[in-house]
Amino acid sequence: MIRVLTVAVLLTSGAAGTPAQTPVRPVRFGLVKTAAGLAAGVLYVFLFMYFARDDIPDWVMFTGALPVRLFVWTIVIDKLYGDGLSRRTMMLAVLAGTAWSYVLDGVMALIYLILPGMVMPFC
Repeated sequence: MIRVLTVAVLLTSGAAGTPAQTPVRPVRFGLVKTAAGLAAGVLYVFLFMYFARDDIPDWVMFTGALPVRLFVWTIVIDKLYGDGLSRRTMMLAVLAGTAWSYVLDGVMALIYLILPGMVMPFC
């Protein structure tokens, strides 16, 4: 599943057609991105919960994640594909990846509303 989603993001952004110095397998990209996103996301949520007031709505937390997501996507794509990407392709890949992260959050929010026992709709 991660491979399919990674390839879709890279094909949409044009990055898959641009040769990098060392080809990176989509599974490796997916694992690295997932690990980096999970680490940054957990840190963000803990910091948000520590500094934010209790009455702040969920959409503020989701919106506040934008810089974190842009940063993580930029770092991972740059480290794994940066040598073979133009600035435009890099920007499109980062924006597409960030948008994809929000789409996954939307899916989690729907699951959160439908299934009992879900605690946090943040992906």
